[in-house]
Amino acid sequence: MPECDEANLKVIITRGYRYAFALSNDPSQAEDLLQEAFLKVLKANRALDVAYLFVTIRNHFIDTKRREGLAVFEHLDEEQRAENEACWIVDRSFSKGDLQSSLNSLRSIEREVIYLCAVEGYGAAEVGEMLGYPRGTISSLLTRARSKLTHLLNQKALKAS
Repeated sequence: MPECDEANLKVIITRGYRYAFALSNDPSQAEDLLQEAFLKVLKANRALDVAYLFVTIRNHFIDTKRREGLAVFEHLDEEQRAENEACWIVDRSFSKGDLQSSLNSLRSIEREVIYLCAVEGYGAAEVGEMLGYPRGTISSLLTRARSKLTHLLNQKALKAS
């Protein structure tokens, strides 16, 4: 594996952990996913870059869930549309706990796409390439996930007031 300075390595590992957590929603499983993916990258003697690490983490996550006999991601139907494709606006303020519980209510693929777009800053085309879906599918999924998250956060805010 080509050399990587310590500061850059810490950034890549941190981003990898956050991505693994977005997929698994479990801190210990996220650590395991990151460790296994990192070992696979080292064994492959590939340059350590975030995109390759993310793909490796995702593949390991899917393999693990399949071995456990769990459905990982539902088939994404292009025809599915949210009734209200609300923009990414929350009417009221919310707590970190409300955000976390709302994110926990989303499907894995929804959390993953929101994470890759909102936190990592990838565009729909880049996310589609990473995950193996068309850009339009990712755009639709992101819109639905944002709408669900907005709705959940607004409901929590209304209950709190």
